[in-house]
Amino acid sequence: MFLHHEAPLENPRVRRMFHAGLAVRADGEVTLTVGRQWAYVRCEGVARFADALSVAEGRLTLRLRGEALVVCRAPAVAFGPDGRVCVWPAPEEPPVQLGRAAHAQLAELLVDTAQGPALPLGDDTIEVRVLARSPGPADPLASCLRE
Repeated sequence: MFLHHEAPLENPRVRRMFHAGLAVRADGEVTLTVGRQWAYVRCEGVARFADALSVAEGRLTLRLRGEALVVCRAPAVAFGPDGRVCVWPAPEEPPVQLGRAAHAQLAELLVDTAQGPALPLGDDTIEVRVLARSPGPADPLASCLRE
């Protein structure tokens, strides 16, 4: 949710444009770029959200809000303490929180294993982890896991 002067932004086109302009820098700062203008923004949780996901040829692909596609190179998947699911597309990339549709798509792909739920990707199976806390915009997976 985007807030301006503590009030939610209601216009769906503006929200879509803002999602497309969000970026997480290597230092963990979140920026919002619209055209040639940019600003730092405060983000209390993750800054990237997926509205859809798919698996093809053993690769997980996320469609982010703002329509960008992210092909996951070495994905990690985890359930948060709030019931939300986050995906790290690669170890050095910031987390992406799944929206309802993407969450439902993931649920259809999961299989049960002796260790718990897992996501089959070609010859690999990605274990779904459990987080001790919800991630921030640039938190690595290891910093959020249960010990």
